[in-house]
Amino acid sequence: MTSSSTEGRLLGAALVAFVALLGTSMLCYPGGDCFDASGTHYRFWQNFLCDLLLVQAMNGQPNLDGSILATFAAFLLMVFGLTPLWWRTRTWQNLTRIAGVLSTAFSLLMCAQVIFDLPITHAVVTLLFGGFGVMASFAVFLDSWRDPATPATVAWTGTLALASAVGGAILYGCAKWGDVAAMHWLPGVQKAVLSLSLLWLAAVASDLSSRTRSPRVA
Repeated sequence: MTSSSTEGRLLGAALVAFVALLGTSMLCYPGGDCFDASGTHYRFWQNFLCDLLLVQAMNGQPNLDGSILATFAAFLLMVFGLTPLWWRTRTWQNLTRIAGVLSTAFSLLMCAQVIFDLPITHAVVTLLFGGFGVMASFAVFLDSWRDPATPATVAWTGTLALASAVGGAILYGCAKWGDVAAMHWLPGVQKAVLSLSLLWLAAVASDLSSRTRSPRVA
């Protein structure tokens, strides 16, 4: 088994675990969102993903099990899925690794901020986590485009994922700090960005897993 195929299998396993754990966390969530605190379950288009990290749901009921599952899901994807992918990237190698490590660190800080209600601004931590993640993932994207062995599905799903991530970050910033009434769109946009990102990563995992050698960009 080659280095690329091992990385692809690891990424694939992390993606499956992430989806399973996150889905279970949604089922465990008691209810409540920033639009209606009296809800009785997780509402896909109204709840943010960060709501799953709350130890006490917005409707006041305990959510310890769901919080643990969501935290573990994020940890597995960032540490065992994305970090090895960022580490193997040749484009802007050192910068990509630094950005990837910072994205992982801020993602864990974001989880800790929600769980323990730390006195730091959630929106800033979220944008730092996303910003460094997009930076590192853009380098992976460039590696894919420059490698002639990369399937078109990887390149085009990557284009959609990165474009949606940048657009989502801009909309988030405008809704939080600008005079743009778009807050009600953000949970849905967040799910769209996540879905496209998972689709891209699944394509990357499939491509790497099928390789018989580890091509590197010159």
